[in-house]
Amino acid sequence: MHARSTTTEPWTLATEPQHYLGIVTAMKIRESMRNYTLSLNQETVASGLPMVRPMVLAFPNDVQCAGEDVEDQWMFGPTYLVGPVLSFQALNRSVYLPKLDTGRWVSFFSGEDLGGGGGRITVDTRNITEFPLFVRTTSPLTP
Repeated sequence: MHARSTTTEPWTLATEPQHYLGIVTAMKIRESMRNYTLSLNQETVASGLPMVRPMVLAFPNDVQCAGEDVEDQWMFGPTYLVGPVLSFQALNRSVYLPKLDTGRWVSFFSGEDLGGGGGRITVDTRNITEFPLFVRTTSPLTP
């Protein structure tokens, strides 16, 4: 019987090399968003708006954002849309990109311009170092 480690360092959490790469990717994203997160925190303190926002709060005029089929995605502030992968070994993930009055949705990892939204896209989720993360290009806090 092996004793389970109680440490939380990334190198002890990763059981496979690709797991380690996924953890490193997440840590790099977190670090790259440090100034955005600090600004967002200040906005939250001043306005009371949460940092992590349900789609209906971020897009109250988009009826799709009030539906149950978007409850598993959210906005991190006004700029980032997150569609977490919730199924083990999922091959893809459907994400709803709300219609934007101005600006575009851009894939965080590829930089691909996904247009002004208003529909669903399917994202390949086989690569553990990339996940459904999108940037709204016009926002007061765009990094």
